[in-house]
Parts: sequence; C-alpha cells; structure tokens
Amino acid sequence: MTGGQSKKDYYVRIPARFLKNPEISSDAKALLALIGAYADGHTRLSYVQPKTLDCVLRWGRRRRERAQTELAQAGWLRLRMKRGARGVWSRRVYEICEPSTIAHFERSGERAQLILSHGQSQVKSSLATNLNDPGHSHLDVT
Repeated sequence: MTGGQSKKDYYVRIPARFLKNPEISSDAKALLALIGAYADGHTRLSYVQPKTLDCVLRWGRRRRERAQTELAQAGWLRLRMKRGARGVWSRRVYEICEPSTIAHFERSGERAQLILSHGQSQVKSSLATNLNDPGHSHLDVT
C-alpha cells in the first residue's frame, strides 16, 4: 500500500467439483489456486515463473512438478512453452482448463463437438460429410 490507498483485490474462481474431488491431492489444489491468482481472468493463461510458485508455496521443484503433473493428467492444467527471440524457448505458460465430457475441436474452420457418453463416442456436427467425396476415397463405402 502506498499513499494510504490499497490495491483493488480480485478473486480466483475455482470450481467446487475440483475442490471436492477426493482424488486430487491438496498440493494440486493449492497449486491450481496459486496459478489462478497469477492468471489472466479472460484467457486463463499464466506466465508466472516456477521459481515464484516455489517461493510462495515454500515448496521444492519436485513437489511442484508432481502437483503440476497431477493437474495436467486430470485435465485441469495444460503446460506449454512460449518461444522467445530466435526461436529459443523463453517461458513456461500455464493454462487453466476445465475437463468435461464434451471436447471441442475444429474441423474445416467450423465448430463441431465430440460428445463422449458411457464409453461410446458420437460426433455431433453441423457439417455434412459426403463419404463418396474423392477426398474420402480411402474409405470403404458399401
């Protein structure tokens, strides 16, 4: 605080189903909350340095990496690297995700949706697919 004014605070939104999930460790929950505190509220991307996370949480690198791996495997976090000048990897990017049974993907520039239900997959799309199209000549249509 400077000059008697305090900075405006903001809040990190964490889904209750994540917090209530007994299969997710307390370390993973704490790490996601902290990454969320450094993330952009709209893009859900965070460029916080791993050393900063370790310092704030008072953890070592291995403990943080275990929690990161757990979050990534559960679908709550995506880890990427951002390229800097001359194509050199410059920073780690954390993307907070929300796993669900609906996976979005792009096809031919139009949105489509893959719906997973009880081990069966169905494709729900507004795109018409012509199996007789020469582009699908590798398919056996009878």
